[in-house]
Amino acid sequence: MYKIIFFAKNVSGGADAFLRQLHSIDPKRFKKIFCFFRRDLHTRYGKDRVLLSENYPQKDTLDISQLLVFISNIQKTYSFIKSEQPHIILTCDIYSYLTVCFLKLLAFRKIPFIALINNNVYLIHKQRQNFFYSKLIFTIMRLFSRTPEVFVFVSRDLAKVTIEKISLKPRRMKIIYHSLDITEVRKLLKEKITKSQKKLIGDKKELKIFSVGRLDPQKDFETLFKAYAIIQKKYKNSKLVILGDGILRKELEGKALDLNIRSNIIFAGWQKNIYKYLKFADLVIFSSHYEGFPISILESMACGVPVIATDSPTGPREILDNGKYGFLVKVGDYQKIASIVTKLLKSKSLRSRYKNSSLTRIKMFNTQKQDYEKLFNGLVGD
Repeated sequence: MYKIIFFAKNVSGGADAFLRQLHSIDPKRFKKIFCFFRRDLHTRYGKDRVLLSENYPQKDTLDISQLLVFISNIQKTYSFIKSEQPHIILTCDIYSYLTVCFLKLLAFRKIPFIALINNNVYLIHKQRQNFFYSKLIFTIMRLFSRTPEVFVFVSRDLAKVTIEKISLKPRRMKIIYHSLDITEVRKLLKEKITKSQKKLIGDKKELKIFSVGRLDPQKDFETLFKAYAIIQKKYKNSKLVILGDGILRKELEGKALDLNIRSNIIFAGWQKNIYKYLKFADLVIFSSHYEGFPISILESMACGVPVIATDSPTGPREILDNGKYGFLVKVGDYQKIASIVTKLLKSKSLRSRYKNSSLTRIKMFNTQKQDYEKLFNGLVGD
């Protein structure tokens, strides 16, 4: 049996979906150990999980305390790798990537290393306030870009943007899309809503507009709220249901009050099985500033829900095939979002057409775990 260690600081959205894929890969051939730097992640992904540290850099700063935390975590990671002697190491965030790069060069050159890039690293750091910190991160990423045996990107556009903007020079790269196990999705769709959960989807007679994602700046819920303020004036029997939670919840609740739409918005929070809620949606909106390859769009399409998404630099356009299987809108254009929603809500036949489009397109993203199995087998010599 081959041993794979996965290191992560933060896991959400696409990275979470990747871990579910990884967890399902041939357990008789590959033993997976999930190694985290945060306690809230430590509770997931089966029995083979390890809380490596509860202390990691919280801010984009270069002060001595953050450096000491990083050094401490490098020491803990070194001890863990040395004791486990894995056949493959995987990372999916920049913090873990830099940690493993240091250690691979210093002590573990013979262990194959896969660096997964599942979000737009360039835009994440470019939009942060600390210019020098971001510049340093890009420089170190570039210097270490030949350390991993393979970079795996979750979309072609993401690979292009990351390599061009940060000037990475990977030894080898692969494109492996995030995907869903459609058979598993069908099982989850059959799960019934309990009486207490029914309040999260509103009344049967109401038109239901959904959105899925963390409540943080990247997802730009402010644009969504502005669009819904226009929509709600025409469709007073509508509800906006938000599946997700995050640091901006209180701020967004206040914004909804300011726009006089709070009574029509349901903050449903994070849900373990979002499919049993999404199946009630008339349409779903994604208003992000930027994405990697948003798994939430795939999850919505798997439920046969028409999709409206902002045309962020990577992700939505590739999933929706340039707008063939859903609607693409310029980032921040809340008036256009409102216009498309109005068009969809007016026409049941148009919603039906895009429902079928979603169900057709999702077949392209049925489970890709065989691609990872092939990659792992190649790295261990089989």
